[in-house]
Amino acid sequence: MSLQKQNETYQVKIPKAFLSALVQRRMKVNVYERHNLLKDYSYFFLLKSLTDSGTLHDFDNQKPFLRKYFKVTRNTFTKIILRLMELHLVKLEQNNLHLANFELAAEKLGIEFKPNYFTLNYNVTDNQTIYYLLFALEIGENQFKQKIAVAKKRGFNSSLQDRLNSALSDVSGISKIEIAKLSFDEFTKLLMLWQKQSFTIGTAHFLALHTLRVDCNRSLQTLRQDWFVKDFRTATYIKRKLQKLKIITLEKSEIIFSDCGNRMINVSKQHCDIYNRHTKQRGFRFVDQLHLNISFTM
Repeated sequence: MSLQKQNETYQVKIPKAFLSALVQRRMKVNVYERHNLLKDYSYFFLLKSLTDSGTLHDFDNQKPFLRKYFKVTRNTFTKIILRLMELHLVKLEQNNLHLANFELAAEKLGIEFKPNYFTLNYNVTDNQTIYYLLFALEIGENQFKQKIAVAKKRGFNSSLQDRLNSALSDVSGISKIEIAKLSFDEFTKLLMLWQKQSFTIGTAHFLALHTLRVDCNRSLQTLRQDWFVKDFRTATYIKRKLQKLKIITLEKSEIIFSDCGNRMINVSKQHCDIYNRHTKQRGFRFVDQLHLNISFTM
């Protein structure tokens, strides 16, 4: 059966356990550590999405399509297949390419396979490579987990929820009933707005508005740690590459200065307490906001 379809978008399944394991695996190439194994497995995931049987028949005739599917040149494609053969993820026999099952692939990584997947929409007509899409997928998974944690903290604590709703109602003029009807995203957007406003202009509700941290993004320091890279420049490069490929939109967060002497360090030691000696003002900022431009399910 020919793979040369007219599809532009394919659904690529990535086992969840694989993503976290691969992000943690850095391989030394010459003097630098790189996510080479993540890149190798990313092409394996692309191949797995093309067949239910685990075999790609008539492999030589499929190569033009597969090069386009991988978004690579002829030479790079050959190197990818050879590398996957070295890792025992694929095997070529009688012009048929046999793919290892996920159980065997997990065993090669030294992890336990569980049939829990991300499903990523992958478009063959753009420049977004599967390698960088996996970094975005890791960001998306982390943001989702953070949102679940915030929602649970808010939902399970009725007194906290009532305190926040009352404070938001007083400063915004929106009734508590209407605030209670807001979706989670709408609520967090409103709360973040008034957390910034309360820091700047001051209000008796300052501490109440900051009882719940709803920002679900990560600092460059946290990304560096979670991606297991030693140098900030590497994490910065990955972020810039994701922006260049339009996989993410980066919203820079400016420093907000207070005219009323507020200090974010009084709310939490996790906040950066900035001081401007010239204006004698205290300041803080949220971390850069990372907005994903990819479509996936968990």
